[in-house]
Amino acid sequence: MGADVKGQKDVELAGADEAKRIDFTFEATGEDGGPAKGTPVEGVILAGLDSTDSAFAIRVDAQKGSLSDGDLDRIIDSVEVH
Repeated sequence: MGADVKGQKDVELAGADEAKRIDFTFEATGEDGGPAKGTPVEGVILAGLDSTDSAFAIRVDAQKGSLSDGDLDRIIDSVEVH
């Protein structure tokens, strides 16, 4: 994918004992109906263990500038792990 990790931190998710948020950026490949090749994309991965200690990962990608910080926070706050 060629992503650059911008940081990681602990995050609270409903239903998870602990989880991490990993922020990254990359340039779109232009494939699969995504943005044009070379378009800057910002992404977040939320990863942790669910109530049965099974690993989970949730990924949110958006063209840079198309998803506000507030909207991203609302998406993350809406995550409920079972």
